[in-house]
Amino acid sequence: MLRGMFAIAIVDQDRRRLVLARDRIGKKPLYLGELSPGVLGFGSELKTLLAVPGWQPRISMDAVQDFFSLGTSRRPTPSSRASASCRPATG
Repeated sequence: MLRGMFAIAIVDQDRRRLVLARDRIGKKPLYLGELSPGVLGFGSELKTLLAVPGWQPRISMDAVQDFFSLGTSRRPTPSSRASASCRPATG
């Protein structure tokens, strides 16, 4: 069992599978973004994605509404080059 603050990525090359996970409490964020079709970027800070040349996040008004009414976004955005934050205890 993992304890403490973490955001991790585990790659299973044999199964061609990537597993991203974060801590249960949600201290460490995990941001995702589609950098180009079929290419996923991720990091514990949004500036990791912003450092990719040419990548621009798109704002989902649904996510903004969720954030201001619930204090968090319930879902990743559906746009093709969006950024999303995984909820605590998800992977």
